[in-house]
Amino acid sequence: MEIAHARIDDRLIHGQVVTAWIRAIGRCDEILICDDKTRQDAFLQQVLEMTKPPEMKLRVLSVEETIQDFKDKADDSRRVLLLTRGPSAMLTLLENGVSFTYLNLGGMGAGPDRKLYLKNISLSADELAVLHKIQSMGVRIELKMVPSDPAVELPRAEGR
Repeated sequence: MEIAHARIDDRLIHGQVVTAWIRAIGRCDEILICDDKTRQDAFLQQVLEMTKPPEMKLRVLSVEETIQDFKDKADDSRRVLLLTRGPSAMLTLLENGVSFTYLNLGGMGAGPDRKLYLKNISLSADELAVLHKIQSMGVRIELKMVPSDPAVELPRAEGR
């Protein structure tokens, strides 16, 4: 399997993903949500199924299931839109052999102990540290809500 686009978005599937990103990606055979909580929530999975484009396949897997899926289907020709709610899942995937060189930060809502970086993208200090670790593994990280927005690269950790 090939990752056509890796995106962190705390809302997972919504209008921007469905209307803009899937179109911009080009060939994309399925949406793969990698999220332990969503994997355990049958109701949320039904809601997500209703929000995806009808021609797209949707799979919701835990982080461990996603790692195994990429190992089992290494020779599969499918291109997937990989979505997680936060950076920790992406880091775990990378550390376990799931390969990607670009990561798109989409909606990550404001909250206590979170700093606004761009529009609807806020990060806690812990999330920023995880993203810097991902960057150190050779992944380019851009903050970009929709494809037509100008790309803003995540600033590197100080001292790098």
